[in-house]
Amino acid sequence: MNTLAMIYWGYLALVLVVVVLLVASPFLIALFRSARAIAHVSSDEFRLSHTHMWTEAHHTNDGGSFELMRLTDDNLVLISVGVTTVKVFLAPDQTDMARYRELKEFPLPNGLERVQWAPHERHSQDLLFLDRVRRTIGWPTSADQLTATLEGTDSGLLLSEI
Repeated sequence: MNTLAMIYWGYLALVLVVVVLLVASPFLIALFRSARAIAHVSSDEFRLSHTHMWTEAHHTNDGGSFELMRLTDDNLVLISVGVTTVKVFLAPDQTDMARYRELKEFPLPNGLERVQWAPHERHSQDLLFLDRVRRTIGWPTSADQLTATLEGTDSGLLLSEI
């Protein structure tokens, strides 16, 4: 009799699991779809296909960081944090690096110290520099507006404490 009871409860548990999965499957499908949509919206391809959306900060192996944004006139803005400077570039597209035009260079306050730091040690500070330059740039609509904004910006912007 114990064996029959174990088989009965085993089948009952199996049926219960199947029913729960059938009931929960629409919710699981919606959850996976929303996770996929969030991952797509966070991608660089999506962000660069729309104007005024900064990409996530990318950290390079040698210790630099950069972000990109598309302007409404289809030019790209690149903010690049190096070891001793932050530079802002403008480019008509992402494919040809030779066509990137440097608009502004900002020296970093502790550039000589940063040379001796390991690349991963600079990343958190790079994020702060990227944020400060992004806020300074604002939301220009054209290359001319971006150029005018940067020309009116003091080169010592990043020399004050963050």
